[in-house]
Amino acid sequence: MKKTLAMVLALVMMCTVTFVSAASFPDLKEARWDWARDTVEELTELGIVKGYSDGTYKPENSVTNEEAFTLFARVIGVNDKENVQAVADAQKLYAKVAEKYVTYASKELCFLLYRGVLEEADLKDYLAADVQDVPMKRHEAAKLITRIMGGVEEAKQTGTVVVEYTDAATFPKDAAGYIDFATKYGIMTGMGDGTFSANSGVTRAQVAIMLKRTMDRLNISYISGALADVTETSFTVNGENFEFYNSIVVHRDGAAATIADLENGDEVTVVKTFQGVIAIDAVQTEESESNTRVIEGIYNGSYTDSRGTFVKIYDKVGGVNTTEQYLLSEGTVVYTVNGEPRVSLAAITVTDEVSAKMVSGKIVSIDAKSKEKKIENATFAGLEYVNEANMLTIGHKDAAYDDTSWPISDKVTVKRNGKDATLTDLLVGDTIALDFTYGEITKITASSKNSTVKGTLVAIHIEREQPYIEIKLSDDTLRTVYLTMDSKILIDNVESDIYDLLLGYTVTVNTESATASKITVTSVAKASTLTGTVTLVNTALGFVSVDVRDAATDEIYSCQIFVNDKTSIIAGSNGAKTKLSNIAEGDSIVATGAEKLGAFEASTIVIINK
Repeated sequence: MKKTLAMVLALVMMCTVTFVSAASFPDLKEARWDWARDTVEELTELGIVKGYSDGTYKPENSVTNEEAFTLFARVIGVNDKENVQAVADAQKLYAKVAEKYVTYASKELCFLLYRGVLEEADLKDYLAADVQDVPMKRHEAAKLITRIMGGVEEAKQTGTVVVEYTDAATFPKDAAGYIDFATKYGIMTGMGDGTFSANSGVTRAQVAIMLKRTMDRLNISYISGALADVTETSFTVNGENFEFYNSIVVHRDGAAATIADLENGDEVTVVKTFQGVIAIDAVQTEESESNTRVIEGIYNGSYTDSRGTFVKIYDKVGGVNTTEQYLLSEGTVVYTVNGEPRVSLAAITVTDEVSAKMVSGKIVSIDAKSKEKKIENATFAGLEYVNEANMLTIGHKDAAYDDTSWPISDKVTVKRNGKDATLTDLLVGDTIALDFTYGEITKITASSKNSTVKGTLVAIHIEREQPYIEIKLSDDTLRTVYLTMDSKILIDNVESDIYDLLLGYTVTVNTESATASKITVTSVAKASTLTGTVTLVNTALGFVSVDVRDAATDEIYSCQIFVNDKTSIIAGSNGAKTKLSNIAEGDSIVATGAEKLGAFEASTIVIINK
């Protein structure tokens, strides 16, 4: 009874001595209050501070611990419309804690605990019966400001700092870190004479300045919407991405929660300050992940009874033995069939493959695909093995199908050029038609077209799983031709491989679809004579390097001259035949022969200085 009466008296006193007014306070008109007047009036207009019933503000009056507690709770949004639900949840969550204190700041008490600004043990510093009405000292204001701004850990780390105030020696124990924090962030300053006056009481004029600076520094903002893209490190609301921090205070459905408890689809209010996201208030909705399921299977009809309309769906592997029945939502249900919107369940056919989204135990949408499907006029682009499934990739003029991959049924049948075939018989560039059953390729009908391509070899790609070459045609267009193990390469009628091809070769390619069946390179030998000075002799590989002067440009270039068993090497002084090993660096030689496939093969070499 005494506790209740004390509460009533406290409320009566608070209501009779203050009121909200945006008008100028007469006791602030003196010039000595120029530094505070505008701030007091602005905060009065915002409902943060209030005047007395006689129309005055009383700027020199002290602020009690309970009053300061209440004022700073307003700064962090206890009266903001965005926090109405949070305040209600806080009062419910901390009702038993609030019962321990006889105070008009019960709402503020609960909210500060809810936001994680204060812990229960901190409340006694402001709301215990023996300190409620005690004027708050400036060092105590610094501590409360530090807590409001989330700087306690930072303040503790600077607890031994030397604060640049001349009266630092008078600071209470452990106060220096909080005073340093409040000073560093521009919330509190000295008294103008180099002192901080830590043990002086906070006046109503001073507290207005502190409140305004704290509000400006905090810069609180709210973002409300549906939670999306939740990961361990980030989340998205209304398309804006935010990072998670361990210090974020999370509540879900009014109860303390963790980041791990949040779900896509939750309706949230995100609270931001200059430090980033500091709090998330989440509410589970029908769209939250725990309320949402997706049922996939085969549509097996529907029925209606007094409870509503039920859809029967069975798993395509398990068959009818796994049929389940799911209730349609009484509200709007969205239907699509093969990607097209439909107005009712009647558009879905028994045996259609369906994906049904359920919210709170009822179906809200059904996406259906016909059992059978066909894609025609596609181009075979390749095979790969992905996630334990064979996938076939196609090209297509229709952008919806171009460069798409599809799973291949284990029972697929393949026809190529009218004959039975296998997947390995398919060649890149084959024209194909695909038949699907429940999204898997069950039949492939392929055809090829033979052609001959002639041009200049401009690129060779052998780093890929399927190598290919690029050929520049006579009209300067490029043609890509793929090679397989069965592709034949003939250079001057000698069977070769892709490593023997050189850029610049003139090639004739017989293709089947976009794949080479045969590549033919025919070299044209050009007879000529070279005169130059020997710079290198390689008897092991059978060639000499010679510096040759270009008659047209007078420039010297290096050329390799190859010899074979039929090459005659003659010593110039006596005409006697000799060996390659008798040619020395610095010798002048004349070589007669032919350039073939980019190499000069000598028929005769005359050493003219021997």
